[in-house]
Amino acid sequence: NDPLEMKNLAEDKKYDDAIDSFNAFLYIFPKSKYAANAQYWLGESIYALDDYVNAMINFAKVVENYPNSSKIADAKLKMLPVIDPGGNSTMRQIFWHLLLMIPVSIIPVIQGYLGNIYLIGVVVLTSAFFMSALPLAREKSNKNALLLLKASVFYLPILLLIIIIDLGVAI
Repeated sequence: NDPLEMKNLAEDKKYDDAIDSFNAFLYIFPKSKYAANAQYWLGESIYALDDYVNAMINFAKVVENYPNSSKIADAKLKMLPVIDPGGNSTMRQIFWHLLLMIPVSIIPVIQGYLGNIYLIGVVVLTSAFFMSALPLAREKSNKNALLLLKASVFYLPILLLIIIIDLGVAI
């Protein structure tokens, strides 16, 4: 089993053959200098077949069994999106949190702590924050994710400024 030929099987999308070859290689040569790479590419091949749980197990084996491998960072990175590769759960969480922010943000007005300037400001600000997530819902791209990230970074400082203005006017 030539490690380069096994990797080529994976890159040529012959995943079942690649998985068999990597498993055989790891069984026969568990201490080989190529074992960490074989383990990593085994995980990649399994991932390509949409078996995310077993892919994660194999990426974790790279980290656990080959602590000095150059594939550690790659394996850790591949483990991040394995739970939700399509991002659907993440999108649901984003929108639930944003929807909950609207009623929660007006509680200080209902409680009488803040006034109309805050109310108008927080409704506009939170609505803009919500709107910044809509492009990401339509198309999952780095550009749209960056827009939401920027909105989240600016949200709190602007909210605090609105509070200061509202309190300053009330005093």
